[in-house]
Amino acid sequence: MIGDGKTCADICKHAPPKKGKWPCEDCDIRFHDRAEKPTNAADAIEELQRINQLLESDRDVERQLRLAAEECCPRWFGVEEKLPEEQEWVLTYRNEMIWPAYRNSLGEWVDEGGIVSYITHWMPLPDPPEEEEEQCES
Repeated sequence: MIGDGKTCADICKHAPPKKGKWPCEDCDIRFHDRAEKPTNAADAIEELQRINQLLESDRDVERQLRLAAEECCPRWFGVEEKLPEEQEWVLTYRNEMIWPAYRNSLGEWVDEGGIVSYITHWMPLPDPPEEEEEQCES
């Protein structure tokens, strides 16, 4: 039990940790009885800094996961959402057609035939296939 007769399960929606295992090991949130709450500004600031570090760590992990997902699993981006780097060849989508193009220094979409209009989506080109060494049987 923690303050006001609540258990970790009441607040975190998971089973309470074993007796004497506070902070909760599943969510790392500290629950304090009223007597254990910070009684001065320095303790309160220390607790807030600890919580902020946990949140910042979660944001860093989320950013890293998002970047890793973009690298391993290319997806379509709307041109309003994100644009590729200039001169980077990508797959583009327009009117149910997909073809390679890039953005020039003026921000125009260009393919091998010239300037292209009405691009709605793009995605990075996939990696080329790995060439396997040919093995000759003798």
